Amino acid sequence: MNDNPFNADLMEHIREFTGGSVTIALLGYTGAGPYPQTYFDEGPELIERAAKKKQDFFGRYRRLQEALGPKATIPFAGKYVLGGKLGRMNKFRGVADAVEVCAFDKTAVVLDDGGDAFIDTESLQANRVRTQPYDPGDVEAYVRSLETREQDYERFFRELPPSAIPFRMLLPKAGENAVRKSECDSDYWFCIKLGDVWFALNANKNKQKDFRFEKDVSAQSPRSEIGIDPRYLYGLITGVFHWNNAEVGSQFITRRIPDAFNRDAQNFLSFFHL
Repeated sequence: MNDNPFNADLMEHIREFTGGSVTIALLGYTGAGPYPQTYFDEGPELIERAAKKKQDFFGRYRRLQEALGPKATIPFAGKYVLGGKLGRMNKFRGVADAVEVCAFDKTAVVLDDGGDAFIDTESLQANRVRTQPYDPGDVEAYVRSLETREQDYERFFRELPPSAIPFRMLLPKAGENAVRKSECDSDYWFCIKLGDVWFALNANKNKQKDFRFEKDVSAQSPRSEIGIDPRYLYGLITGVFHWNNAEVGSQFITRRIPDAFNRDAQNFLSFFHL
């Protein structure tokens, strides 16, 4: 059930399919995404939002577990760390250790690492489990070992000077493509910082070619202000990289004004390429 939030109709279909008896459920227990670490400056608010995110995902897990009533539950997916120069963000991601679920779910089984741990689907006995959280010192040491590792875009475009990228030609064309596929039916602006100017693009599907290069974007609202390495931006709009991977990988910074999530607008970025 990873990436499947609670849905009453879906729960009913699963109960019908299983005859009302779920043996093992693999449920998401934590959030692997860019929020909140790329949306707020380091400080008390970011710490508070990270803690809330962690508890919110526990709540999603509980709701699914209670609805399905499995005999055994495996906390599933969401385990990775940010490396390279992004390592400092890990402590603000609001990501749980899977064994934390065992404190409130007595059916939870956390399979051990290594790739060869399994659970018998009849006896519900696992050959190896992990019962202790990862040592924070070991995790930090691993993150530090990745500090000097380059990001892919840094290796791919090492010799490409940002000033040589024809953004004034490329971005409007990518914007036209994105608007044609947009599902956003109201104004929402994506404002990308390019040196001393912004490229501002309206995701509203009813407004074609509503984009501009401006010194000030404070008049555009609602908006997301995006800070991104120009080499990565070049890779994204040319299709070398994908916006979803960039977002989940915390590869760019976003400031939402006002701070409200708009799903249709968020999906818009996936089509922002040539």
